[in-house]
Amino acid sequence: TVTILFLIALKVAASTLLNELKGISPISLLDDIFDNLDATRSANLLQFLRENDFGQTFITDTRRDRIE
Repeated sequence: TVTILFLIALKVAASTLLNELKGISPISLLDDIFDNLDATRSANLLQFLRENDFGQTFITDTRRDRIE
């Protein structure tokens, strides 16, 4: 879990830096990360993505109920 959270933090930091330096929002792909996170962290991540502008974010998951 710690590794996944670290990678997510790096992706957010890179996206923010690119947006600040170049004025563009990158396209992000979060591929099946929810299997590695508990329900609380998954919900917090989705809320964080909804509340902040990171450009286009594609999320894949094997469970439909988590992404609806």
